[in-house]
Amino acid sequence: MFCIKGNCKWRLFAGAVSSVYTFGPTFHAENSKTSRHLAEFWMVEPEIAFAELKDHMNCTEAYMKFLCNWLLDNCLDDMEFLAKNYDKGCINRLRMVLKILLSNYRHLTEVIFQKPVIVYNNPKGIKAFYMRLNDDGKTTAAMDVLAPKVGKLIGGSQIEERYAIIRTERFEP
Repeated sequence: MFCIKGNCKWRLFAGAVSSVYTFGPTFHAENSKTSRHLAEFWMVEPEIAFAELKDHMNCTEAYMKFLCNWLLDNCLDDMEFLAKNYDKGCINRLRMVLKILLSNYRHLTEVIFQKPVIVYNNPKGIKAFYMRLNDDGKTTAAMDVLAPKVGKLIGGSQIEERYAIIRTERFEP
């Protein structure tokens, strides 16, 4: 089961009903070394019962496709205003992100490929204790969607459900 940072009480409902999510303000107090890490933002927190990391990445990709299409179909005037006054390449970049998502091709973002990427199986030392430990004992079933000139768009993880792992691997020194 997934809980994307924070309001995990909704996890209880995910097994009984569909489309369980919250949307609200979030505050991060993490020590970030990038100017693209927002301290405050609004976050969608979906719950997906009986799912694994691949299921979450597929859901995330479908959501990103929907959002890109919706922006281009419904907010083109706003996007043109942004392009004129702030970022001349924002519309082309949005179209490029959509094209990549539609082709199911994932890249490293800014420096190497200049395209969006899903980074997954993060090292356990940089992720929260509740993220499921992979069988290698070194990485977690977690993922982040990164985009050029934006940074992290979506993050998520599979919740650790194995009591022995929680007790021995994640909490004891």
